[in-house]
Amino acid sequence: MTTLIKVTFTSTSGEETTGKAQYDHATGLVTLPGSFQALVEQARAAGIRSRRGCAGNGLTANAS
Repeated sequence: MTTLIKVTFTSTSGEETTGKAQYDHATGLVTLPGSFQALVEQARAAGIRSRRGCAGNGLTANAS
């Protein structure tokens, strides 16, 4: 079973980007939409790392 959640990414400069994603209760995984995935890939390419991972992939997400 999945739930639609609100996800907020915060940059190191304090800029926030929010959107919706699917959270799978059984696996604990968050599935990001393509637009968020592009932002994540840009951050990874720039060498940005997070303090707290999301599904073990180094992403930071606050779900509410």
